[in-house]
Amino acid sequence: MYFATVLLLLACAIHCVYSAVTPVALLEAEWQRYVTRVQRELTPLQTLLREFSATKEASPCDENDHCEDHQSTLSPTTPNAFEEHLQHRVNSIEAAIQLNGQFISTFADVMLLHRRLQQDIDDDVLDEDTELLKGSPYWVRLEDTPPLHWRSCQGDGEDGEGLVGGGGYTSVDELFAHLHRDYGRAADDGESRHRAAVVEAVRHIYSLHGQREEGGVGHHQHAMWRRGSILVLGSGTGGLVADLRAYLLGGVLPNDEITITATECSLLFAAAAAAILSLPVVDPLATSFVTLVPWVSNFGGAIEGDTTDHLYRTTLYSPARLPHNDHLGGGGQGSAAVRVQVVVADALSPRGNVAAAGAAAAQQAAVVVTYYFIDAATSSSSYRYPRGILSVLDRIAQLCVPGGYWVHVGPLHYHRADTYPKLSVKDIELYMTHVHNFRRIDDVVVLPQEDYSRPNTTSLFVNAHRAVRLVMQRH
Repeated sequence: MYFATVLLLLACAIHCVYSAVTPVALLEAEWQRYVTRVQRELTPLQTLLREFSATKEASPCDENDHCEDHQSTLSPTTPNAFEEHLQHRVNSIEAAIQLNGQFISTFADVMLLHRRLQQDIDDDVLDEDTELLKGSPYWVRLEDTPPLHWRSCQGDGEDGEGLVGGGGYTSVDELFAHLHRDYGRAADDGESRHRAAVVEAVRHIYSLHGQREEGGVGHHQHAMWRRGSILVLGSGTGGLVADLRAYLLGGVLPNDEITITATECSLLFAAAAAAILSLPVVDPLATSFVTLVPWVSNFGGAIEGDTTDHLYRTTLYSPARLPHNDHLGGGGQGSAAVRVQVVVADALSPRGNVAAAGAAAAQQAAVVVTYYFIDAATSSSSYRYPRGILSVLDRIAQLCVPGGYWVHVGPLHYHRADTYPKLSVKDIELYMTHVHNFRRIDDVVVLPQEDYSRPNTTSLFVNAHRAVRLVMQRH
């Protein structure tokens, strides 16, 4: 009996490690969890509405005029206002769930199409359409590390522990929020100033090394930048990668070959990024690809209008056709050859998950970019990396080629109270200078405050960040 139990446990462990969990299966599983969670919040509102309606229909002084026997705390001072408002709120939440269900269905189809096309390329089963993908600057590969590493992105929430694909940033709630941030365009939103700060830093770096004059950059350095690479750690759903690609495709470096490698520990986020970044190939005429409601539950309560103000629809736009990419060269016909790949990997792992994903990712990068990453990686990885943020900084130095650059944009909002040490920007600069032989380029720029997710006017906690830009070069 004992032997049989051990074999069963061993078989389960092997299955958990090596079973091929597809991105679409993970998306659908997370959607079911999302619906269950939202329904838990919706059901009490529906119950309250039924109780209120029943109380209002019952006459408190019928027959025997025993009014005191029929007193109810639900009796409204204005008979219909509360009921109408509550009904509107319930209807809006139900409509939002239905719209998001349509998004999940559409998005699953897009991810399946991307997976099929990539498989055709891998198997060299090409027709006229897939043949074009191989040379397209908009086709993005999704590189999988072994399934064991799909567990590496464990969230802080109790719901995410022990799940394939990790918790936290694997949930559909977080997927919606990141898609809104990366590809949504509300009427009153401009371009992301924080993402633009990354692109501007990369623009400046390449302008320093793009000179062809004799006596300028040495042959080795020149070759490094002509066939260089940009490594984006913790790329999420790919919005920053889209901006960098648009800038490079604008012809800033004619005849050069540049690879953008984006690492993301969440399988769902990485698969979403690869599929979305390939959208111009899937549908070249599309400017938008889906509509969703980013925040349905857990809202803080907007004071303008009513309590359904947070239930607004957001249109997601194809990354090559976002209006703010026009000045970056998005959709242009530049002569630079830009290849993008998304890697499912734990960027901090010293065992080389990134290296296992392909030759381009195995090499050190000319530019390492961390965007809203180092504090989040430190917080979520503290149980595996006791040195905390020092482990992150050591890994960045390891991945940056001598003579290369590190571009950081983001805040230092350590997600967990028990994360130590909590370094300041100056601490980080001095650590990289004296431990890893980096030097700061230009001044540290404090960026304007920008809402990272949804506006929240009544909560004591406002999810907006004061980010900084730090650019350093490794000697």
